Amino acid sequence: MEKILKTFFDNAQVEISKNIRFEDTDLYDYLLKFYGAAPIFSENGFIKVVETKDSYILSENIFYDNYPSEDCRFISIEGLQINSSLIQNCDIGLNLSRNGFAIVPVKNEALLASLKMMSSLKYTEAEHIVSNEPFGTIKFNDEIWKKAIFTPSQILEKIFYDGILDAFNQTISFSDILKSLDIFDLNILEWRRGLSMDAHNGVDYKSFVNMISYNTEKCSKSRTLKMGHFEWEEITKEAIKSSNYENLMSIDSSNVVLAEHEVETMSFVLVNSFNPRFFHQVSEFNSDGSLYVCTANKSFKSITEKFHFKW
Repeated sequence: MEKILKTFFDNAQVEISKNIRFEDTDLYDYLLKFYGAAPIFSENGFIKVVETKDSYILSENIFYDNYPSEDCRFISIEGLQINSSLIQNCDIGLNLSRNGFAIVPVKNEALLASLKMMSSLKYTEAEHIVSNEPFGTIKFNDEIWKKAIFTPSQILEKIFYDGILDAFNQTISFSDILKSLDIFDLNILEWRRGLSMDAHNGVDYKSFVNMISYNTEKCSKSRTLKMGHFEWEEITKEAIKSSNYENLMSIDSSNVVLAEHEVETMSFVLVNSFNPRFFHQVSEFNSDGSLYVCTANKSFKSITEKFHFKW
């Protein structure tokens, strides 16, 4: 089997000889096992295939188009509904592709203000210590990627849910691939002093892009979100093979921190969750009061419906 998987995700592209069949590469094998359906050549897709005299260049075509003027074909996953592969190259997409994250200003301040008004389910102190969980959470269904269920009293929650979806869609509208993502989910977290979350890459959700938003108005100071990359290949391949992603919940494999962002109400953090190379880590919250966080995910329904997810 031709090994091109690591080079592709480390560089967002890889060049292979015309003598090599894509079906005989470990990238093909990874996509097949991870998404539960065969990669196919298609008129539209999330990997662009550019032909040179002696080779093919396979380039990630979700966040940034490295070859915008080249004639090409695409690689997709069987069953995905993608009508266009056009990308309007921009700094947000470039940062997502190269660094795994992008910081984006919030346009609707009132939307994030409502985070602190929602009541959350409370965990016990013992559970915080054992499971490294937030103090409380709101989940609108027992399973991720299922339709949100709102009680009659959750009017504010529904307005917030719809508002985040709209803001998410506007933020990723530069890419027709991202606009094709047709399933969405979110949860709301409350953090209090002493709580943190280890480095993780989030590939277990099978999402393509995440958006994290915050409200810091009820705490005396904020905290940082660390973002970077790590030696991902073997640990990720083993997780996919065993369908056990626990080792990707606490990553400690030559972690390289690219940025430490002090979270704030007026900025979203977009995360490239397609590329398993990238991690993000929630630093310990050392403040009085509460920090409120919303994590939102987008993917393809034809992929997520093949798997069973639990929060």
